[in-house]
Amino acid sequence: MAPIPKKALLIISIGNTPPDLIVYNDLKVFRCALNFVSTACSRTLIGSVRLSICVRNSKLIFECKDSAPDVTESESSHLFKSENAESIQDSALADLHLSAYTIASMGGEYGFQPYIRSEDRSKTGSLFWFNVPLGVQVSKKDRIMPASP
Repeated sequence: MAPIPKKALLIISIGNTPPDLIVYNDLKVFRCALNFVSTACSRTLIGSVRLSICVRNSKLIFECKDSAPDVTESESSHLFKSENAESIQDSALADLHLSAYTIASMGGEYGFQPYIRSEDRSKTGSLFWFNVPLGVQVSKKDRIMPASP
């Protein structure tokens, strides 16, 4: 597969190191993160896409900021809904409903907001985010409590 030429820079940063806990389904989480990044990259012709990963309050948090054109109000109300995916003009946004379903199935949350620079309060793109709870995966055998002595 040949690389797709892009003018936008992709920056990935990892915050505090996650504890030795396992995410419920790491492949699903990876697919969701990749979907958010690919959506941002396909929308961003110039500027940058930044993926930040960190742990806060027992949740693994992904934030994907882009410098793409603004998502319209009508688009933003349909971003994560499958029944309206065809009505979104920007086809790069149409697959977000799949990630939303996956994230919700893991007990996570997701969202979107315009990215506003704190210095001058100007809009500079979009912030798509999601989080999933951290938890220890144990086998069925390990869940059974041993008999008390």
